[in-house]
Amino acid sequence: PIRQLVNNEDTTAFITEDGQVWINGDNSHGQRGNGTFDNATYDKRRFTQVIGLPTNLLGIGSQSDGGTNITYGTATLNGDVYTWGANGNGQLGDGTTIDSAVPIQVVLPPLDFCNGGFQPNLTIGTAGPKSTAFACVSATGDLIVWGSNVNGQFGLGNNVDVLSPTIVPGVTCRTGVSQNAPSIGLNGGDDNCVLRIIKPDGTTWAAGNNNYGQLGDGTTVSSNVFVADVTGATDVDRIGQ
Repeated sequence: PIRQLVNNEDTTAFITEDGQVWINGDNSHGQRGNGTFDNATYDKRRFTQVIGLPTNLLGIGSQSDGGTNITYGTATLNGDVYTWGANGNGQLGDGTTIDSAVPIQVVLPPLDFCNGGFQPNLTIGTAGPKSTAFACVSATGDLIVWGSNVNGQFGLGNNVDVLSPTIVPGVTCRTGVSQNAPSIGLNGGDDNCVLRIIKPDGTTWAAGNNNYGQLGDGTTVSSNVFVADVTGATDVDRIGQ
């Protein structure tokens, strides 16, 4: 039986009940995770299994720039994160910009990601053409980011891409949540990416593009540091659900 199904412009993926991941479609950047970049040997209509993944997966996510630059990511029950596919902006988190046709275990900072049954709070978003960004939260609220930072959405005070997982200094996110009630969310596209977070006091903050006021700070000025939601709400339950 299929436990989860996801799709984008050029591929479709599913996870089986026993934890296998299968993908069909385009493989130009190794996004099918079968060890090749081959679009000839494998029929695009047929699913092939992603190799080298554990079976204790929470779920799977993908992002596409509207073309064949597709990146996949997944988190496990014990807090490990794996990525594969396109890597033009360092979104695989391995310190390079080289695509990978097999899953790479992302080397996260030495933090606790599963304390007390906490499930990894991982989000993936499109930051613009050919660019993808990742963010996750540790069990102690640390915000870790990598990938495209074209809009400054990582809140690091710059717009420089991040090739390896990096802790955002001075930022603490709400913890003790599950994948069903995330405290972070990446959204946008076409160079309009925003990273929104919930802090421990229930307030929401955001960084990134603000051309249409999407940061919620009452302005249309983009920001590469986190700014507070002008409403001052302190009872936000979740982001992106």
